[in-house]
Amino acid sequence: AVLTAALDPAAAWLQNDMCPQGLVWRRFLAADSEERKAKLKVIFSVEVGPWVLKKVAIKKPTLIGKKLSMASYYVPEDYIEITMDVTNGGKGGGYEEMVTGMVLRHVKSLECSVCCLLEATEQDELPECALFAAHFSHVDFGKMRMMTAM
Repeated sequence: AVLTAALDPAAAWLQNDMCPQGLVWRRFLAADSEERKAKLKVIFSVEVGPWVLKKVAIKKPTLIGKKLSMASYYVPEDYIEITMDVTNGGKGGGYEEMVTGMVLRHVKSLECSVCCLLEATEQDELPECALFAAHFSHVDFGKMRMMTAM
């Protein structure tokens, strides 16, 4: 699945140089790809779906770049692209990919939510706030196609 989000460039938190959310965002953009992996947090929850997915999705912030294969590409003043491979846990196959494939093949309706935020590592970046959140209903993985790298 592809998830696209946009930030309002006129948002007050982006315009205020002293706003904690603006500080952490600008530092995130200035970081290299490896540093971004250590700052992007995701909270994922399964509201309706197989119990095994509900058990794995524990509704707590996770530094996702430490758990999954993740890459980022930033074009200043234009966009940032972040990709994550949710099928293999960053290992390029194995147990996680097998379990994910088995479960998702049989999921006919999933209701889940995702929230992304940035890890505050400095006092002036607190409190942490959500960058964006999304909710998905009636997701049928049987109708999805596998994306390949360009």
